[in-house]
Amino acid sequence: GDLLYDTIRKNTIKVNPFKESIIGTVAEVNSLTKEMLENCYNTFYHPGNMFLVVTGNFDKDEMIAAIKQNQDSKKFSDYVKPKLKKYKEPDDVVKDMEIVKCNTNIPKASYNIKINVNNFSMDKRKLSIYMYIIFNLLFGDTSSFDEDMKKKEIITSTLYYNLLNIDTHFVITLSNSTDKYEDLIKEIENRLSNISFDKSELERKKKVLISNEIFSYENIEMVNDMIVD
Repeated sequence: GDLLYDTIRKNTIKVNPFKESIIGTVAEVNSLTKEMLENCYNTFYHPGNMFLVVTGNFDKDEMIAAIKQNQDSKKFSDYVKPKLKKYKEPDDVVKDMEIVKCNTNIPKASYNIKINVNNFSMDKRKLSIYMYIIFNLLFGDTSSFDEDMKKKEIITSTLYYNLLNIDTHFVITLSNSTDKYEDLIKEIENRLSNISFDKSELERKKKVLISNEIFSYENIEMVNDMIVD
């Protein structure tokens, strides 16, 4: 799974650093110095570049006082705001297809789409929700595609959907474990070339999203994650 995800990024993204593995290569790790690590830590792990979200059953005034007391006892260098670097990512991909052979019981297949977000007149947050609804309608667990693929025994579980936001583009990934990966890719392409759904389906998915959002507030950890996001 990790190998598949690394390969997806390398084959889809040309310029943006998202194409690289977070941990880096062996050579890059070996080239790190103490000074580089300290510079990184003092820049990005500075309170000026951080925020704290606390959720749960507590007295907020006591919590704020405890946080202030904790921070006042520490000394930090002056905060220097990092400069954000922009990358001119092209619309085309590095490689259209690749088969990686490795030691695994069941092959994993992944189909990826690179979308330039500047082609849309809405903000990225709203666009990501639209994309989720569309791909859920096309490939989700209640879709005709899902039912058909399971009947044909091409898949045994619903396709996994992921959206990676690299600022200028969305990289949308549809993946699953399957012995019939060539058939799966062909079926995905057929479905994408014949996109259609009616208004009632769209309204149903919207209601599910809204109800899931409401129910999520019963989970303290999830509320924390939502605020952080």
